[in-house]
This record gives sequence, structure tokens and C-alpha cells, in this order.
Amino acid sequence: MNKSWWFYTGGYLGTTFYDTSLYLSYDSAFTSASCSNPDTPSCATQVIGGGSCSNTSLQTASASDYMYICSPTYDSLASQLDTSPCLMSIGDPAIGSNSNTPGGDCPSTTILSSRSAAVQAMDYYGQNVFTLPVYELKDRFGYLQCDPTQAPCTSSNSWSRAVNDAGVGLPNYFTWLNAYNQRSGSGLASTIRQGFSENIRSENPFIASTPQDLYIVNNVYDTLNKKDPLSPSQLFNWMTTSTTPESAVSYNGGLTGVPTGTCTNAAGCTYRFILSTYLTWQDGRPVTAYDVAFSYLSLVGSGAFLGVGGASISGITILSPLQFDISVKSNGPFELSSLTGLPIIPGYWASNIGGSAWSNAVAACSGRTNCPDVQYTLNGAAVNCAGACSNFPAANMQVNPSWLSPSYTPIASHTFVGSGAWQCGTISGTTGSGTCDSPAGPGYQANSFALSAYTNYFRSTTRSATWIWSGESDQSGSALAAASAVGSCDNVPVNLSGPCGHYQQGIGNPGSGTVVSVSTVTTVDSFYLVNWVSPFEWTPKTSSAVDFAWAPLSPTPNTVMDFEESTTGGYGSFTWNFGDGSPLSSGSSAMHQYATTGTYGVILSFTGPNGPGSVIHWFTVLPGSPTTTLASDFTYTRADPTPGQIVGFIAAVSGGTSPYTYDWDFGDGSPHGNIQAPSHVYSNVGTYTVTLKMTDSATPANTFTITHSVAVVINGPPVGIGAFQPLLYALTPFDGSTTLVPNPGGSVCQTPNSYYDC
Repeated sequence: MNKSWWFYTGGYLGTTFYDTSLYLSYDSAFTSASCSNPDTPSCATQVIGGGSCSNTSLQTASASDYMYICSPTYDSLASQLDTSPCLMSIGDPAIGSNSNTPGGDCPSTTILSSRSAAVQAMDYYGQNVFTLPVYELKDRFGYLQCDPTQAPCTSSNSWSRAVNDAGVGLPNYFTWLNAYNQRSGSGLASTIRQGFSENIRSENPFIASTPQDLYIVNNVYDTLNKKDPLSPSQLFNWMTTSTTPESAVSYNGGLTGVPTGTCTNAAGCTYRFILSTYLTWQDGRPVTAYDVAFSYLSLVGSGAFLGVGGASISGITILSPLQFDISVKSNGPFELSSLTGLPIIPGYWASNIGGSAWSNAVAACSGRTNCPDVQYTLNGAAVNCAGACSNFPAANMQVNPSWLSPSYTPIASHTFVGSGAWQCGTISGTTGSGTCDSPAGPGYQANSFALSAYTNYFRSTTRSATWIWSGESDQSGSALAAASAVGSCDNVPVNLSGPCGHYQQGIGNPGSGTVVSVSTVTTVDSFYLVNWVSPFEWTPKTSSAVDFAWAPLSPTPNTVMDFEESTTGGYGSFTWNFGDGSPLSSGSSAMHQYATTGTYGVILSFTGPNGPGSVIHWFTVLPGSPTTTLASDFTYTRADPTPGQIVGFIAAVSGGTSPYTYDWDFGDGSPHGNIQAPSHVYSNVGTYTVTLKMTDSATPANTFTITHSVAVVINGPPVGIGAFQPLLYALTPFDGSTTLVPNPGGSVCQTPNSYYDC
């Protein structure tokens, strides 16, 4: 008898959310289709390996369900766990139960909770032995504390700030942003080296699928949101400044509403995003909503492994170059986390219409008046368009077929251009990316890669320090106070001990100070309502070994929420305070419902080896109350623009009753804008008064008007911003006169009135 079972490691996954494996890896909707036209009469049933596969799968070279597990019964349970309107409910299977059925239904429905469906899916999976997954309690990663030639290891030659991600361990995006070693003289200063166990399969985001692939791809391309590496259930804005679930939307351009197939069972079936105003590709071009739409449509439409997180999209609606809506067919407990994790790819380099045509189309919709709203949907791999399609037709959103070939390598084709923190060689707007692999050629043949820092990365320490200095936040009171304070200091004589001293001191200017100018005001206002870790607040993380997670991440009133603690051992007597005046709850896990919207701080108290302690996390129950007084302000993106440059405007609103209407008067006699985040181009030098009039949907309607001045100049570099070293490491909270982030090129330091390059 042959006793060899031919075991091999088929793949490995992190432990963040169970839908990653149970749904996105094993549901047959993510196989590669056996026929070219799935979901049609000519392809009524796809039979692969004796199993009936989902008719919605697409032909792809990077199938997520590459094992071709095809079971209609399993698919039904896996789909339910991902799309269920609640995470858990009364009646869920529990440890010690005699049966995994019938399970618990979500309140007021006959739909299984995600937890019940997950347990039944795992039960069915195990009964049929589809594969033999192996669960490991620990993954160990090793790294040298210091260069052996410089032993003994001390604080001056050892690694610091390596991040041990709770889901994937040390090799993660935030380690590469934060880790630092001060060693010198070895020829490797400013260098981080990572060893792979095997060659990559592909650096092409349409083909990449292995962990080694993603170590390269995820450092070059960025995503809309990121997960807190120390608490992966916490999701925060990254490329975006705002992510909002919308309960009601209205569009112009002839659109009648959300795309067909969009769910209606909960707020959040349509998510509205606003991109950061200073996002650029590594070739210098701006990142726009059109790039985001192209990325989602092409990755999902091609069945790419990296597109499975967007499988639920029903369509994407573009409102302006910085604002867009993504609508989904279902809004389960893990929706937002999966939806916002797709890599954003530049349409200039990957669209089938070519770079020049792409740039022209984007420019045409980024001028004095934005193009009317346009909506894109998918039919298999084909993109359909509704609304103002003549400005940006569906053909623009089709990926160049060469990118879908397993042999296409962006490095060798010089198209490996992203917006992430690391870039491939020297990048030009005309010739593309450089060489970053050795031996040079197709990436999959390379033995090593050398990525260099993208010095204009929008998440650099320079920008985070400037944000802190600005005093801005996403809290309307604080934001308005900072904007008002710097505005009142315009042209006030220098007096560093006076109320304007902070802004006169500037940033990167530890000397005698400078009179606050329009450019200083614009710098502060560019961060209006910006929070670096939105929707959370910037506070030092507790050093306690106890933490907890919750789901869903963005609850609405009366949603059943699940809270679960995580410890390193030796802790007990857990008590939960939900921050809404309700009775305390005890135990290592708890369920709770919030009756009203608002921001709540949940406190988990415990006892441990060193006595009692507690940990707190904040989150917001959405949507916010519409009954407060309507108030608004706006900021714009470019300090002292010159004629012909695009200036982006973003309105911030609080209170009133949504939806809102916007009326922008740019002060130059041009047509008014009517969306939240328009862009505009001034033709002539001068100072223009920009007026925003907002109206809500209350009866009777409330209005609010605000004005700011925009100075269009011949040539106007910012005043008050010093020659900062563009650092690539994330800023950590600090106080006093502390050196923040030492690096070989300099440090960012603080005195009581300034932040500057040491």
C-alpha cells in the first residue's frame, strides 16, 4: 500500500476574517469558468472535476478557488455567511451544542446569521473533505536584530518599529513604512531586505496571487482603506478622506438612481468615497475617481485574484474627479473591509484606449465644470455605461487585453507605476517605470527586486507633521476653530508669543517667524476636516496585553454587534461598558445593539497578573443625526495656483437633513458647480472670491453660505513650509522636544511652536 499522500502546502491565509477562506477561496463563483460565456444558455452548467460550479464565474488566469471546489450546497452556505445582514444572533451554534442546525436567524428575518452559516459551511466542508486545511496557532518570522559584523547589538544598530501584524505577522505594509535601522558604514544604510522562500509568480495585479507576489504588488499599488495592523477589525481611510454609507442618493446626468441589483436592506448598500486631494501617481499624474472605477471594473470583470473583494459590486457612479459611489449587491458584516482592499491601478498605463486618450478624457472632466454623473456596471467582463457616457464612455474602462495574459510583466513593459510608498526605478511620465529586478526582464524570472522610496508619497512624515501642525481634525468644531484661527492671522505682524505665533513660526522654520500669508492659510485649510486615521482619533495605543475587536465595523442603529476580547493569557474577569448607559455585561465576548446614532467608547475592564486594567476603543454608529443645525465650510487643494492649473474644492457639512445640494460660485463668471467636490481652472491671474451656498432637504429647507478667497498668481511657492526631508516612515504621537523618526537623511523635531528638519 502506498502510504504517501503527497501533501504539499497549497497556500496560506491570514486569520483576520473567516469569509476570506470560507467564501472568497472556496465558493465556486471564484473558479475559472469552463466556457467563454458563463451565465448564458450555451453554458447552462459548468461541470469541473465532477462538481457543478457556479455559473457566475469568469475565465481567469488567477482564480481564487484554484482548487475548483464546486458544490452548490456549500456555495449556498458560503454565500450566506458573506451576505448575511447580521454577524451573529440568538440560536447560533455554541461550544457544547449537540447540533450545528438549525442555527440562528437575523432579527425580523429568516436569513441565517453569518456565524450560523459559517459553522454549517465548515461542517459540510469537513464532511466532504474538500481539502485538508491546516490551522496553525502561530507563524514564526525571524529577523536579525543587527548586522552580525557590528555585534554586539545595541539601540544604535538594531531594528526598531517593526510591526507584528495580528493577521500576517512581520512581513506587512506597515513594517516597510515604519521599520528602521540606524546602522552605517556597511553600504546598506536606508535599506530593508526581505527574503522570499520562492520566486514570485507575477507582479501583474491581474495575475498576482501568491504571498510573494503580494509583497511586491502591495508596496507599489495602494488601496482605498487600510486595516489597523495591531487590531485588524479596525478599518480606516487611507487614499480616502471620507467613507460614508448612504441611505439615499440622487444623481444628475440622466441617472435615475443606484445601479440595478443594488441591495436595499440596509444603509451602506451604496458607499460614498472622497479621495485625498494630494494623491498622485508615481509618474506625477493625479489619482482620480476614474482610476478607481477602472481598477474595480477591470479587476472584478477579469476574475482576478486581487478583485475577489469587489465581487459584490453592482456598479460605480462617478460624481467628480475626487468623489464616487460604489454600490453593492449585498452588505454583509465583512463588506467594507473586502470592498476597500483592491489595488488601485492607473488607467493611463492599463486602459485599452491608451495613455494619451485617457489623459484627455480625464482632463475634459476636470476643468471649470465637472462632467455630469456617469455610472458603470459589469456584464461578465464587459463594462456598461449609463448617464453622461459621451464624456467618459465604457470603452475607457476596458483593460488592455495584454495585461490579462499570464506572461505580461509590467516591470519589463515599464508600466509598473502605482501610487504606493515604493516605486520601481526612476519613473517618467512618458517612458514609465524603470528597472527594479535582477536579472532584468520579466518579473517572474527575477531573483531579487530593489524598490526605492516614492518621495512624494501622500502619507509621508512631512505631510503627517504638517497635518498635526495645522491643528485640523475631522471634528467640525476643532476644524472650524483652526481654519478661523489661521485666517484671522493673515498679515498680522510677527509676535511669536502672541495668538498667531504658532502659524507665524511655520513648519520647518525654527527661526524668527514669518507673517502668515494666503499660502499658509491654504496649507492649513487643505487639511480641513482631515483626520490622519479617520474614522478613529489619533491617540496613543494602550500598552496592555488585552485588546478586543468588534463587528460589523460600521454599524447602524439596532444592528446586533459582536464584541470579543483577545489576550496573551493570564487575564480574566472581563466586564463590558458599551458607553450608552446600558447595563454592564460580563464575559470574554458580548453582543449589543445601539438604539441611536453617535460615537461611542466601549471600555473592556479586566484583571491580570499586574492587577486590574482597561482598554477603550471608539467607533461611530451611522448615519449621523440629521436634526442639528446646518453648517458648512470648504477647502481647496492648491496653494497659490497659477493660470491653467486644476484647483480641487471640497465641501464639509454638518447637521441639516441630507441629501444636500451645492451651489459653487468660483468668482470668475464661469458656470456654477453643483457637487460636493468639484474642480476648477482659473484662466487669469487675480484674487477670486469663491462662494458655496448649501441647501438641505428639510421642509422648509435650510441654507448656509460660506466664502473664501483664492489667489491665482504667476508663480507662487508656499511660504512657511520649510525644506522638509521627505520621509517615508509613519509619524508616531510625541510631545516635549522629542526626535520623532530618525533616518539617515535627517529627523523631524518639535519645539513648543514648530516642527522642523533637525
